[in-house]
Amino acid sequence: MSAGTVVLIYILLITASQTRTTSAAESIGLKNTVRQPICKLSEELATLPGFALDQAVQALKAAQTFDVASKRAAIDAGINIGTPLAEKTTLLKDYYARLADRAYSKLLATGVKTQFTAAAKTAYLKGRLDDYLALLAQSTATSNNACLLPGTTNSDAATYTHGKTIGEAACKLTAPDLATKTSTTTELTKDGYKNLIEGAPAGDKHQPVAGGNGNKCKLLSGTTSGYANGISLAGQPKVMAGYITIPTTATGITLETQTTLKDSNSAATAPWYEAFKATKSLTTADVVEFRDEIGDLHSKTTLKETVKALFLADPKAAYTDVTTAIAKIFGDKSDDKCTELENAIDNT
Repeated sequence: MSAGTVVLIYILLITASQTRTTSAAESIGLKNTVRQPICKLSEELATLPGFALDQAVQALKAAQTFDVASKRAAIDAGINIGTPLAEKTTLLKDYYARLADRAYSKLLATGVKTQFTAAAKTAYLKGRLDDYLALLAQSTATSNNACLLPGTTNSDAATYTHGKTIGEAACKLTAPDLATKTSTTTELTKDGYKNLIEGAPAGDKHQPVAGGNGNKCKLLSGTTSGYANGISLAGQPKVMAGYITIPTTATGITLETQTTLKDSNSAATAPWYEAFKATKSLTTADVVEFRDEIGDLHSKTTLKETVKALFLADPKAAYTDVTTAIAKIFGDKSDDKCTELENAIDNT
């Protein structure tokens, strides 16, 4: 092999190496298409502890409303003792007492626990996301360093305004405020984390090619081109509670799949799984235990149970016996009769 051939081979190898280095997404900042869904999720997670508290308060108020209604009916029954009206108000007293007991029991058994769990798990996940996102947002300079990009090409970092925005998107990175709540979620739903970007880095999916002005984000690589010293890291670190896997080879980051985040209770992604499970299991104030029964009197399950216990002394009384007793007490099976009685009590 001639000296000229050897030189040519070296030139080709150097060129190939330089081409690989400048085209790979290794140590390049995150595209805004990756950043924005994380920020949106963080903002939504900030409202969920407040929502959980609001549901607990509303459920407690419903139980208290039933309790007060029972006590008012009891007072009216005492005032009208020995009259036909007392029979009706006594029934109403026991009916609302049963509803109150059902509501308080639900709160004590599962309600408060699921609400506190949802608040705790979502706040914890938010903290894990915010901490690393803040590090990336602050890892910038007037040149050379950019971890969160304003677009999909390599350039200077997106502007970070502490407590407000990253780039154009709201991304306060602050603790949840219990005064802020939402009843409609789009980032964490019953179907999971449907808007997060996922998957391997093929095709510079999450980070652009080096190009541009040569900015780097060494926090996103576990090689010596990143933050490893001397040799690549022994294992691939995971950040944001397992959502981002930092590579130890010359490639880009990997983002965990949406399915794994919501369904896998592995140590690496447990905060995602636990937040999803907790919000899905959260007891809301609109469940049946916190609602008054609706419909005509003979269709109200709790009222029928009250009639069986109070007037028929038979928990297995036939349906016809119960409806006959209701009609006898109220003069009709229409719910209007109950409403009229409640209005009369209120005006006593």
